[in-house]
Amino acid sequence: MDKHIRQILKRYVSDTNIRDGYYRQKVESFWMREMGKTIANRTSSILLKEGILKISITSAPLRHDLMNSRQIIKDKVNAFLGEELIREVIIT
Repeated sequence: MDKHIRQILKRYVSDTNIRDGYYRQKVESFWMREMGKTIANRTSSILLKEGILKISITSAPLRHDLMNSRQIIKDKVNAFLGEELIREVIIT
């Protein structure tokens, strides 16, 4: 039954203009939980639009480290979402 509800929710989200907002909330939740308190505290914004995930980081050294991990971030977020939604990760 859980899969059925999930499929209905996915269909509803994909059929409306709330898709990016819905997935942005999921990505924010993932980011705060999976990236840890240090990275979460240095994240000023997370934006998702048309498959592009833009993450703003306040620490230059951390930003540099994350720039080198964009593919890993993309793969982990897509795995969490259960689909290949993120095409590109931009770290600013």
